[in-house]
Amino acid sequence: MSQSGGIVGLTRVTEGEVAPGTTGHAAAVRLLDAGPATTAATRHPDSFRYDVSIGGPAGELWRATVSDPLPDDVAALLDAIR
Repeated sequence: MSQSGGIVGLTRVTEGEVAPGTTGHAAAVRLLDAGPATTAATRHPDSFRYDVSIGGPAGELWRATVSDPLPDDVAALLDAIR
């Protein structure tokens, strides 16, 4: 996940894993089941944009760019890896 934007416009990259049985893992599974994200991120002054991807043993499984306010499952996944 990379986070960019805000007043200063800095970019921060965070990587993490979510264990099966956790709320973060359940959120990731729901995102995968829902398929590709179809809504584009909207820019708002001083808000953040997030480039989120879910990877597996064979590579990237899901990717989306979202902005505040975050969809519930994306927020749960990001909370789990922060």
